[in-house]
Amino acid sequence: MRFPLSVFELPSRISKVIITAALISCSILLLLSFTAGAALADNLSDLNSLGKASSVYYYSQGKPTAGELWLAFKRLKNASPAQVNAAVIKARFTNATSAGKIYLFLLMRQVDPVAASHLMDKLITNKSKVVYRKPYASETITVEKLARRIAAGLDVLQADSP
Repeated sequence: MRFPLSVFELPSRISKVIITAALISCSILLLLSFTAGAALADNLSDLNSLGKASSVYYYSQGKPTAGELWLAFKRLKNASPAQVNAAVIKARFTNATSAGKIYLFLLMRQVDPVAASHLMDKLITNKSKVVYRKPYASETITVEKLARRIAAGLDVLQADSP
């Protein structure tokens, strides 16, 4: 009668199991890194599109451009802080359009309230004009006035309300 594993076969079988487990775990980690990278790329793309916004839309109103911005804002608002951090938002803020600065400020307020207060100081001194599209009308308003509405606690975007 022979034993199922001899003394010489046991180490080679154990090493095969260890190597197989290591390959499986590496494959899983590689797959997760691609998935996380894609999510991060989507977030950066959304931040770029918000930073280039030409108007501030209260809600999507069925318009394609408004819908894209509104959905990008919602995705970023619901993203984890690890995916959307204050440094990335602040970097986009410096080169953003007037409307883009409003969107980015609202995101910053959620991610880092202290950094958002510094951005609010910049918005309140900003006299540039922005087109603010509400449900039944649109108006040209200064960034300062829109920032004061935000500071007063008024909803500027429907997507920003809880």
